[in-house]
Amino acid sequence: MGKPGHHHLILLLFILFSCLSIGQNKVYAQGTTTSNKSRNTTSSFDVGVILDTKTWLGNISWSCMSMAMEDFYNSHSNFTKRLSLHLQDVNKDDRIASASAALDLLKNVQVQAIIGPQTSRQAKFVIELGNSAQVPIISFTAKSSSLSTKKSPYFIRTGMNDASQAKVLASLVQNFGWRQVVLIYADTEFGNGIIPHVIDALIEIDAP
Repeated sequence: MGKPGHHHLILLLFILFSCLSIGQNKVYAQGTTTSNKSRNTTSSFDVGVILDTKTWLGNISWSCMSMAMEDFYNSHSNFTKRLSLHLQDVNKDDRIASASAALDLLKNVQVQAIIGPQTSRQAKFVIELGNSAQVPIISFTAKSSSLSTKKSPYFIRTGMNDASQAKVLASLVQNFGWRQVVLIYADTEFGNGIIPHVIDALIEIDAP
């Protein structure tokens, strides 16, 4: 579990299982009016997963999800609400494929949430689909500061965004006593997203 981002994955699954626990408690609270037969009937909570299992991050993340579900239901065999994961294995560099996968999950599977996709470039399109369908898009790997929960109310980020690195970079500059810094970055929406945060952090330590 020492791999980067895995504690965010655990938090993500905890949120989903907490939702199941709330729903399960409601069933028990209504036990006086619910028959044993209806309580024993299982129902599915469908969640889409968009990952690239050919990468180490996608492969390990999917394995962790599967093991977490198995452990959870082994310990909570009385749960009638069952989390059902629907994997769409998509190349992490293919934005069109990830959007198509999300659309398939929303229209054909009718998932109630989507975990992923794996990169910020993919997430932009999937988030827009989630907002339109009013389905939460939960990501532990899309870290670009250009992706905002304020602009996208159905986007849930469980990991730290890139802006959190700005003060760390500024601290390194301050520690080495550098007076001037040249920023090298990709001239894209995602590359530009962190620049204002880095500049503000450098201004704070008086290192333009």
